[in-house]
Amino acid sequence: MQVEQDGRPHVVAGAEGQTGAELDALADVVARLEGEVGVIERTRAARAPDVVARAWALRDRDAGAFGALCSQMKTLGVIMSVWERDVRAFVPAPRGETGAPSPGAGWRSPAPPAPVAAPAEVAPRPYASARFDDPDDLSDEAMTRSGAEQRVQLARYFGDAAAALDGNDRDAARRLAGPGSATVVGAPDVVVRALRAIGKGKPPAADDLKAARTALARGPEAVDASDEGAVNDPAPSWAAELGIVERTGADAAADAREGMREASREGAPDPLDGLPERITSESNPALAFDALVIGELCTMAEEEPAAYQSERAKLRAVGVGVTALDKAVEAERQRRKRAAKEAEREGLARAKRLRREGEEAERAATAEKLKAVRGERPELAAHFNQRSSNGATFTMEPGRVVMDAPTSQGTKRTTLANFSAPIVAHTLELDAPDAKPRGTYTLSVVMEGSETPREVDVEAERFARMEWVETALGPRAVVAPGKGARDNLRAALGYLSSPVTRQRCGFTGWVRHEGRWVYLHAGGAIGDEGAVEGLAATPPAPVDRFALPAPPVGSELERAVGAVVELLSMEPAAATVPMVALAFHAPLGGSRCAVHVNGPADLGKSVRASLVQRLFGAGMHSKAPPVSWADGSTAVGISQVLARAGDALVMMDDLRVSGGSRDEAEAAKVDRVLRAHFNGASPLKGRREGGGRTDPASRCNVLSTGETLPKGSTASTLNRVVTVELDAPLPASIGELDAMASGGVLAAGMAAYLRWLAPQVEDLRPRARAEERAAAARWGFSEKSRATELLGGLCLGMEYLLRFLAASGVSTADVERHRARALAALHDVAGEHGARVAEEGIAARFVGLVAQGLRSGLAHVVEVRRAEAPGTGLRNLTPEDPLLWGYQRRAGDLSAAGPLIGYLIRTATPAKPSPITDAVCLAPGAALSLAKKVERENGRTLGADPKAIGAALAAAGMLARTELDGARRRETTRVRTSSGGPLLEVWALKLSALGYGASEPDDGGDEPSPAPVDDGTGPAPEDVPEFPSDVDPFAP
Repeated sequence: MQVEQDGRPHVVAGAEGQTGAELDALADVVARLEGEVGVIERTRAARAPDVVARAWALRDRDAGAFGALCSQMKTLGVIMSVWERDVRAFVPAPRGETGAPSPGAGWRSPAPPAPVAAPAEVAPRPYASARFDDPDDLSDEAMTRSGAEQRVQLARYFGDAAAALDGNDRDAARRLAGPGSATVVGAPDVVVRALRAIGKGKPPAADDLKAARTALARGPEAVDASDEGAVNDPAPSWAAELGIVERTGADAAADAREGMREASREGAPDPLDGLPERITSESNPALAFDALVIGELCTMAEEEPAAYQSERAKLRAVGVGVTALDKAVEAERQRRKRAAKEAEREGLARAKRLRREGEEAERAATAEKLKAVRGERPELAAHFNQRSSNGATFTMEPGRVVMDAPTSQGTKRTTLANFSAPIVAHTLELDAPDAKPRGTYTLSVVMEGSETPREVDVEAERFARMEWVETALGPRAVVAPGKGARDNLRAALGYLSSPVTRQRCGFTGWVRHEGRWVYLHAGGAIGDEGAVEGLAATPPAPVDRFALPAPPVGSELERAVGAVVELLSMEPAAATVPMVALAFHAPLGGSRCAVHVNGPADLGKSVRASLVQRLFGAGMHSKAPPVSWADGSTAVGISQVLARAGDALVMMDDLRVSGGSRDEAEAAKVDRVLRAHFNGASPLKGRREGGGRTDPASRCNVLSTGETLPKGSTASTLNRVVTVELDAPLPASIGELDAMASGGVLAAGMAAYLRWLAPQVEDLRPRARAEERAAAARWGFSEKSRATELLGGLCLGMEYLLRFLAASGVSTADVERHRARALAALHDVAGEHGARVAEEGIAARFVGLVAQGLRSGLAHVVEVRRAEAPGTGLRNLTPEDPLLWGYQRRAGDLSAAGPLIGYLIRTATPAKPSPITDAVCLAPGAALSLAKKVERENGRTLGADPKAIGAALAAAGMLARTELDGARRRETTRVRTSSGGPLLEVWALKLSALGYGASEPDDGGDEPSPAPVDDGTGPAPEDVPEFPSDVDPFAP
């Protein structure tokens, strides 16, 4: 577009002078647009006057760079139809004498093509721009003309309406055509109807939308396409009065392009001017292939094909080869195309770099702002944060979390929660050294309307499922409704948090720390150099009472060791030695030892056990043991305590029989706990989501007390725990020892022992079980007996205690005295324990229960004798001593009580001896029913079936006859109890097994002693060779 003035074409300023600085300015524009959020906001920013002016100047000067700019605008979501129309409609103002743009230079949004005017045939007037917002270009009289104002308003209305239609902006549509909006004069009705439909949230009619877009695209003063070659429209009266003649259409476009080319040459002559004449005069067709000429022809071929064909014909007429000329022009076009692509790539790379730099600058600015805010309010520093991810921006302020997400209609802001809850700590809690850690998030929560944070702990699994908000924060905490809101809140809290990670050990015992072994307890940690700073176990109750003082030194160490010696010296030794040895064995590792102390009430079982327990914590006195059998604790709960209290002693008090219906369940609980502890295993449990899990196994030594033995359904329970019978009252000095235990003196002794033990743990723990067996052999117990498994740990614990006493200054004589006392005590315990296990054998229990049932009149047997008279067969008689065989005397008469369970067979006549003599033949089913009934009345269960009972009776040698050697290989045999009667399957139990019918000794002396039984205790203590305490028993 151009203006004719003084009869000469005047090129409007603004295209020249575009340099690299201008391109950098455009890059700054791109960065500025990236700072806006939403399509509408970026489009409005792109339509700013300075942005359009720069783009207009770049369009004709550097097509490649302009293309790159357009691509970047499109990538940013700018509505290109509106923006490109603004660029095409831009009218730059002329430069003044100083080269600066006139004050009216700028942009009107969006305006139709500005009128190009030429001065009338009158005296020359100063140049006047066609802009209406510049007071220097129009007089006051012209500014008051309503036509100019309406055109400006209408042009802006068209631009805003086009943006609203393209962006489907409901708010903008209501502002332009909604209720209460001001109607712009000249606005097409079809545009207003389309805008009103969008403002109501409804899609406009397809015909209206198409017509509205067409009207907006043509502009408020659109010229019909058929007018393009027509004569210039007459200028309006206001322009004529100023001496301006407006030119539009194809002529104005051609003039504008020509003006641009002249401006780009900056005063250089047109290479096509007079080119045919110069070729003719110089007879040199090569002039047509000059670089400037080819460049000009290429531009002409792209912009004005008709003019190019005309120029081509002229050159052909003077002898220029047009085929070669066309090839040269095409080569120039391809070169320009490649250059444009390269410029586009460079522009995109520059834009990317600028975007990255802009993002970094924005992050830096945000960080500085947040740093300033956090400095002002340090107590709420974690609650001020902002992060962007996947196009969404999450913002946290005290009392709320907000998400800004891009949509097709712009940016949508959603308040995700009316509280802020950054994660300030991630804690990994271990229940046992080999257990899977449990994650816990510590949240700092500030509710809306409050500025006081509070900490809330949420399990990691619950946090991931977002199930904690209502339960942990209460009813005031609200999460935005809608699908995905909780997922967005979880993501926001994750992005906006910077938690510290810490590990929490919920157990006691040995762990490796910085390459060395340290013993964790609730009060800290102990290593080979004493207390270890900064470490402590944080177990739940009751293991949180397993707290030790720092290892003592000097006189405090001497006092602590003296307290341990006094504890070891307490009488009776058979009760004290196993408990103390058990305590000092616990830190050695590989533990599965258990001791149960039983006896009548008022003998001080709990007090004695609590003294030993307080080696691991002064607060665990007799009234507050770690675990009690009688307080309703479940087997699972007790097992969790045994797993957490690692490498320590756990006291379980008050095992008793109430005589009620709960006794059987309590016995099953005791059996389950002690069996799992001895086996070092725990039950496998199923998961709700599939698969299985195993709770941590026991890691401690168990000290149990009670008025009864821990009897399960079989003798195997007793085979897993050392039982100690207490039959002596508390010593008179118990008060002083109890005071030292409560004062932590005994715990100080254990702390000193752990410090002494720490350097040896590395070598000892892998071979602890083997050392138990070796210690049992050194203390005189048979290698393959059950006593070795039960007492080996006690032997090893006593050895290490004696070595510690020797290393702590106790005299050699005292150490040897304590060793001899402990050796005798452990052998006594082993002998008594073996006798109890034998009593609890399944065969002995069964026979005893049957005898008890018969004597109680719950069942009876009859005696079978062979008749004395020949041919009269077998007779069933009342046995001798009928009260022993289930008969009761009622009103002077004897009568059988209960069901018949068997037949008593005594020695028959010498002439015809019976194959079975002096035996009671029991029907297996009836006899077992009687035994189980009696055991239930005793508060226990007999866990065995007929097969197990028969095998046990045969193994114990209690059966007078079996068929194990026959084809049937059974413990039962078949007998006939009446003449002509059937053969019955019975257990032919010897009367001697019941304690009946024993023969009197021939010499009338004492009853013969039973044959010695190997109970696994080995030789007597006096036969065990001693070893000096200063000799290391583990030395090769």
